[in-house]
Amino acid sequence: MNKQGVVEKIEGNKVTIRVTRDSSCGENCAMCNACPGKNMLITLNTHIPLSVNDKVMIETNSKYVLTSAFMVYILPIILLIMGYATFTLYIGLIFMVSSF
Repeated sequence: MNKQGVVEKIEGNKVTIRVTRDSSCGENCAMCNACPGKNMLITLNTHIPLSVNDKVMIETNSKYVLTSAFMVYILPIILLIMGYATFTLYIGLIFMVSSF
């Protein structure tokens, strides 16, 4: 995933970059309050010589994006199913023991 940004501030090896956020809600910005055009600041460590107002391209490994999506969307469903199965098995054992 690539993002273009502008260098805002430089402090030693730390660089603050302003990146414009893309729409993540299917253009229905009232629902998620993450409208395009809103900026976010990212602070990175770098050894690349940069100046304020330089345009930079930030590249994120897709593995991290996919891992985050898995943890946010898929993992809760898996845990819900596991919790339901565990609870059902536990309740079944209680009724089986209490019937003796």
